[in-house]
Amino acid sequence: MKTSAGQLGELPDLPLLAGLSLAAQLKLLADGRISHYDNFEYIAFEGDPAVVALLLLEGGVTLSRVSADGREQILERLEVGALINLTALLTQDCPCFTAQVRASGQTEILKFPIALFWQLIRTEPRFTQELLCHLAGRDAALLELAASLSLSDVRCRLAACLIRHAGSNAGPGFTQAEIAAEIGTVREVVARLLREFEDQGWLTRVHHEIRLRDRLALEALAGGSHRGA
Repeated sequence: MKTSAGQLGELPDLPLLAGLSLAAQLKLLADGRISHYDNFEYIAFEGDPAVVALLLLEGGVTLSRVSADGREQILERLEVGALINLTALLTQDCPCFTAQVRASGQTEILKFPIALFWQLIRTEPRFTQELLCHLAGRDAALLELAASLSLSDVRCRLAACLIRHAGSNAGPGFTQAEIAAEIGTVREVVARLLREFEDQGWLTRVHHEIRLRDRLALEALAGGSHRGA
């Protein structure tokens, strides 16, 4: 990790920071610092104390948990504008990371004091409104993940995962192991099912890149929940 020296030059154009008062802008410019992370670099581990707020400015991050036997379950993939450690920040008694955080691609993060985070909540209505919308979106995504893991079989989950990431940049290294960690299985199962889907003519694989050939078939397998996405 390389941490840039000095203060922010200007505030990023993000919904969470839109509408801040001049005083809040100046405070954030004075107290904020930017850190850069390489692809797959760990930013924090589960249980680490959350000593600053982390706002994603560039790239992406993956939040996951690892079982005692080493199996990983991806919980969230966050995009630019996300407040990465929001759950920890809202736990005032002993704020700690609730998952391990890893960079996806070259990633840039704005760090600012937790005290400033709470000051913005108390004094900046637009910030609080955007924060609640952000929290609601992440809560809905986690509910969908829980439902998928408990109610869908692995073939359906794989089909939904492929549709979800079709035409998007899931970050460098979106490997079979990454897919397995996202859908709650192991790499060997993903490899077998990808071969099956390829034999069915639903997808092709070119230099580790997965390209969908029959989206409708995959949507039908996924239960139609992603139709029209």
